[in-house]
Amino acid sequence: MAKKLFEKFDKLILIVSLLSTIIFQVFITFRYSDRFVGAYIFYFVFGMFIAKHLEKIDIKRLSKVLIGPCIMVAIMHIGLSYLSNIGKYIYLYSGVVNIIYVTLATLILYCVCTHIYSKYKKENKFIEVINRDSYYIFLYHILLMHLIQNEILCWFNLSIKYKFIISTIAVYGVIAIVSMFKNKCVFNER
Repeated sequence: MAKKLFEKFDKLILIVSLLSTIIFQVFITFRYSDRFVGAYIFYFVFGMFIAKHLEKIDIKRLSKVLIGPCIMVAIMHIGLSYLSNIGKYIYLYSGVVNIIYVTLATLILYCVCTHIYSKYKKENKFIEVINRDSYYIFLYHILLMHLIQNEILCWFNLSIKYKFIISTIAVYGVIAIVSMFKNKCVFNER
């Protein structure tokens, strides 16, 4: 049913999800609101929207059009966040600017990854694995990051840099192992 609704009303669902994300990132906050699905549902729906219309997107043109605005929004957001943190500016709509930045950065990252994949897909199996397992990475990374950072790494006195490196390696490692096991089981069924 959800698939049929998205097929029929994809633009409306995209707009409603954007409004939900704006409301729960800017106007309604509560303890753990950053983990509430309404605060990030736009990014998920946006990914579905892009995937649905993928064949209509000119990646080269899109990357050229978006690079300037993405850099400008990033500089503005970093600058205003800094001024806000030192008390020189009240940054009321940082949540909205952050949503714009994340959306633009996601599109730029998609363009870069598409370019790398098209250029090196025959030579690099790692890119093929990431391409094949990106959905599982999306689904599992939050749970794994939480477990690693809040249940395991909290026992060690590590810098943020090392926590990030260990978490990234662990998340991709666990997902690669699960993926290999899943694919082995699928191949055995054939």
